[in-house]
Amino acid sequence: MAPVLHCIRHAQGYHNLNTANHSIQDPLLTPLGEEQCAILAKAFPYQDRISRVVASPLRRTIYTALLSLDPAISSKKLTVIALPELQETSDVPCDTGSNPDVLRKEIDEKKLPVDLSLVKDGWNDKSMGTKWAPTSRAISARAKDARIWLRNLAAEMVKNGEEGDVVMVSHGGYLHYFTEDWEDSGVHAAVQANAFNLIDWKTPGTGWANTEYRSYTFNTLAPETPSTTKPSSAASSTEELDSTIKRPAGLAGYEDDYENASITETPESRTRRGKGSKAPSRVEQYALFQKAMQGWEDQGLQNASKLSDKEGSLITESPA
Repeated sequence: MAPVLHCIRHAQGYHNLNTANHSIQDPLLTPLGEEQCAILAKAFPYQDRISRVVASPLRRTIYTALLSLDPAISSKKLTVIALPELQETSDVPCDTGSNPDVLRKEIDEKKLPVDLSLVKDGWNDKSMGTKWAPTSRAISARAKDARIWLRNLAAEMVKNGEEGDVVMVSHGGYLHYFTEDWEDSGVHAAVQANAFNLIDWKTPGTGWANTEYRSYTFNTLAPETPSTTKPSSAASSTEELDSTIKRPAGLAGYEDDYENASITETPESRTRRGKGSKAPSRVEQYALFQKAMQGWEDQGLQNASKLSDKEGSLITESPA
């Protein structure tokens, strides 16, 4: 059985408290954030199925993984793999990670089970023209790279006959690019309780609450075994595309499910968060993306799509 991929947004960090704290580089979790992790550690129903843990190398995601998944990490002697492609989207200080030597010193001093071998010098350089730039084009490209990396990890597990699921911990804005799902991405809702009675902070720039998790499967793990079903996800190769709908600039081109490492949210996951069984189609997601970018700008956040072109407006391209 192919592994399920569980995606988790980090717990509350100090940058979530107010916009002034966005000036803090690589902030830690707040006491409430640590409490959210403790609650999730008890509420997450798949601890016994976890075989791999992957996280963004920012400190709030690393510590969310360590605290929330401690039952699995401790009992199975797992190591959290830090994957730079999972870092947050913007270039503001709170979304910019620490230098590798600083991270390594902290991890070594605390003797934490974290693998930083993929975190190289320059991973936190978000200058224009770099892989890590805060443009939609760059973010979408590295989100695709991350899906491919995780797809290959899942395929290797299947090849080796290894049972279990993969958990990745990332960020609210980035997770929309990673999942290619833009539902509710421009929503800034009030505090409410979710299914696990966690404090649900709907912070600006994301439809994901702190410590919210959603579950996905890869549409295909090998090029010779294309999807035979017709999943309703935005990333479905079997979803018929309307040629009159233009793909916004900045979103990665799409060829097929394998090349794109497409994922589909499980029905149980959609039900858990109050959504219907049918997710928006890929072309519907294009419109949701544009609405999200404007929503983020209205909330005072970076409009990554406008950083994609010199004119400051969306370029549209035909779906690929």
